[in-house]
Amino acid sequence: MESIYHPYNLWECFNNGMYESVKKTHEGRLVISFFENSGLTENSMRYVSDNWIYSCETHLTNSSMNRIAWLGQAAVCYYLGLPNLLTMKYWNQVNNESRNIADSIANTVILEWEKKQRHNRTLIHGKKEGIQLTFQMKFQ
Repeated sequence: MESIYHPYNLWECFNNGMYESVKKTHEGRLVISFFENSGLTENSMRYVSDNWIYSCETHLTNSSMNRIAWLGQAAVCYYLGLPNLLTMKYWNQVNNESRNIADSIANTVILEWEKKQRHNRTLIHGKKEGIQLTFQMKFQ
């Protein structure tokens, strides 16, 4: 997928405080509890992938970054309003099973997001219909 970039002032993650400095560190337990609740983790990741258009286009099309980590950090930012530095700080305190589940959820959500983006781009650019017409003409 081709990289898409939007200015940071359009990023929903930026506007929701994902990159702010850490003011309080006692919220670490909230981060741990968030990832230990797989339903909450999945719902929050899906909310981000469905609603944070500019952030997802910028970060999920960037193949040089850890997209799974970004989605987890964005989900915490969305649901708890905490910056990504806290998520990174407390991630190692989440139990291994919950981390593996969260990574798997993030991977699934990213793959679904990519599929949706390819479908939408195909319809926007009209390539799907053109490809079908080409193949129909060759087979006739």
